[in-house]
Amino acid sequence: MAASKKNSSRAAPKKKRAARSKAAKKPAKKPAKKAAAKAKAKGKETKATAPSGPRLSAAQQSIRDTLMLTRLGQGWTVSEAAAEAGISERQAKTAIKKKREALEQGESLLERDVVEIIEGLVEELRMSVGDFEKIASAAMEQNNLPVAVGAKKGADDTRDKLRELLQSVGALPHDLGTVTHLIDLRAVVVEINIAVEGFVSDVLKLDLPKAKKEQIDSAHGRLTKRLDAIATSPQSAHTNGGEEPDG
Repeated sequence: MAASKKNSSRAAPKKKRAARSKAAKKPAKKPAKKAAAKAKAKGKETKATAPSGPRLSAAQQSIRDTLMLTRLGQGWTVSEAAAEAGISERQAKTAIKKKREALEQGESLLERDVVEIIEGLVEELRMSVGDFEKIASAAMEQNNLPVAVGAKKGADDTRDKLRELLQSVGALPHDLGTVTHLIDLRAVVVEINIAVEGFVSDVLKLDLPKAKKEQIDSAHGRLTKRLDAIATSPQSAHTNGGEEPDG
């Protein structure tokens, strides 16, 4: 019995020491909690200032920057344009500056010749048709019918814009029914040229002076040019007064 009391008296101090040790360690946890709270708060601040969402491609960035530049022209502030784009104001200022510099490097359309501008628009529309057709073809290979149909519609719409542009500059008649008459006229001109070629060939076979043959050959050349001009552009040939310019 005495031994039992002795053992319990020895065990009691050990428990007290263990409790004191645990109590001593508890204050050390408070700084760790504070550090974790600070880190968490800092993380929230970083997320709030950093742009959210997936990374944009070069094309998407260009569209976004163009929109921000347009917004500034509409009276928006940089802060408002940045908020709409989902980026910080500092990033917006940098993007807008680069976009302006890129636009200033290009030649102003107001300084270019009007024919060159039209030719550029025609080529751009033709390339757009090709791009839409490629998209439609790729979509069909992937059995993505909605994208293929949309791309084909885009190609057809672009063709309509190209037709309207050519009509507006006189390269294509507004009444496309006149094209049938033009095709018929060209067929007639071909037949006339064949007849003229045969007539001139027969005349040149005659025993004529060399000077006369040269005159006939020269007249034949002028007539052929005149017929070709009528077949190519009947309206311009008519307004030319029926005379072929020298040279």
